[in-house]
Amino acid sequence: MSSHPNSGLLGALYQWNATTVPVAVMILLFHVIGIPALQAQDHGTATTHITHADLPALPSLGTPGLDDGADGSMTPLQPGMPTVINTTPAPTNLAVSPERQAEIMATARAEQHYFREQGGGAAAVHPGLGIELDYNAAGMNIRPQGSGDLLDPVANWSVGFSLAEIKIDDEALNASDETASITWERDRVSRVVARDATEWWINSESGPEHGFTIDSSPSPAPRNLKISIGLAGNLNAFQDDDTILFKDGDGRVRLSYGELHVEDTTGRMLPSRMELHETAGNWSLSLEAELADAVFPITVDPVVGTQQEETLASDGLPGDEFGFASDGIGEVMAISSPGKDSGKVYLFHENQGGAGAWDEKTSVVIPAAETPVTGDRFGQSIAVFEDESAGKSYLAVGAPQHDGTGSVFIYERNQGVPDNWGFVQILQDVDLSGGDGFGTAVDGLGNTLAIGSHFLKTLKIPIRQIKVFRALDRVRSPHLGGE
Repeated sequence: MSSHPNSGLLGALYQWNATTVPVAVMILLFHVIGIPALQAQDHGTATTHITHADLPALPSLGTPGLDDGADGSMTPLQPGMPTVINTTPAPTNLAVSPERQAEIMATARAEQHYFREQGGGAAAVHPGLGIELDYNAAGMNIRPQGSGDLLDPVANWSVGFSLAEIKIDDEALNASDETASITWERDRVSRVVARDATEWWINSESGPEHGFTIDSSPSPAPRNLKISIGLAGNLNAFQDDDTILFKDGDGRVRLSYGELHVEDTTGRMLPSRMELHETAGNWSLSLEAELADAVFPITVDPVVGTQQEETLASDGLPGDEFGFASDGIGEVMAISSPGKDSGKVYLFHENQGGAGAWDEKTSVVIPAAETPVTGDRFGQSIAVFEDESAGKSYLAVGAPQHDGTGSVFIYERNQGVPDNWGFVQILQDVDLSGGDGFGTAVDGLGNTLAIGSHFLKTLKIPIRQIKVFRALDRVRSPHLGGE
């Protein structure tokens, strides 16, 4: 007897397998995947990413503080709460452009130099030069910033400039009804000091400028202009060519007054000069100019600065050629005088004798054992350099006339005692002959020294040559050629 799958127990089982199993599988999948997904939505365990550009970012505020100690504020984001991430680009129009930043900085720097009302006049500071300017009917007074410390003599110098007279030829300009009326705007302060004449000061970033504008002349054919200015203060005045230097009791320059320019309204520079005068212990200076064919108005414009005093050798003499060559690193500066006997090099160290001062610390010459003679030109070239790997500082000095062919002398810092520049060795080249000028130029970096020779007469033609030597601290032979 045959059986049919649609009848009896087997038929029922067959129908159950065909219809019920797929349904069961779907139900099972729904329990495994669907229900947890719905629960995650209901209970906030999912992480939502909002990436649509049209939807604004909404930062999460957390949940209200409803615990026993709550103060009604919002609590931080709690674990398990959805995090909203906004991937929409931030607007760029809120950023400050580099051009705008530069403009803001320039304005801020300029405002540092602006004049402001003070005691019936106007005052300003120049932070770059560290000075204060106080202008009133008596003139301009300049002093260092922070000069209120009466116990600090460095901070208590002052220089005063007061107009005494303005003359064109031999005629003084008459007083004006507006005399002593002070006006100021931003970095400029001025006052009318005579008829058709105005004195002004500009506190520019490069340094204060003192000037006069003369609108017209009392004579139809003026020849000369002379402006007399009285000086006051506790510094000593000295004239150095076309500059007036104001020095303290230690001889340090605290202020300078120079760079005189006089021009007419066409921009033509007029011949001018500056002179320092002393009468019965009172000092004054005069600004003079030639006015032939000048077109008014005339502008007279000297500049105030804080120039440091020139450095001088302790035993300098005319013909020494002090300053022929110089080089320095850090707080050390070497300056040569190749015309002094066989030559000499002076070592100046910063902050010697006062903050910011460069004073002579020591000097070096050709060692007596190397037979120095007048004309060796020791100091024709100089190089100061460091070998950081060895922690050493060197001074190389070229003497292109020494011993006929030329030599280079090496000195090392801190030999024996701190800051002593002790002789280490002499460098010569056996390939050269008389007059080749070995050491005409030198330069060093690390443990490497380059030396120039101006002429190679062994080749019978003038030619420049550079030789390179290394490991100065390891070479001890009088001639280079190895350890």
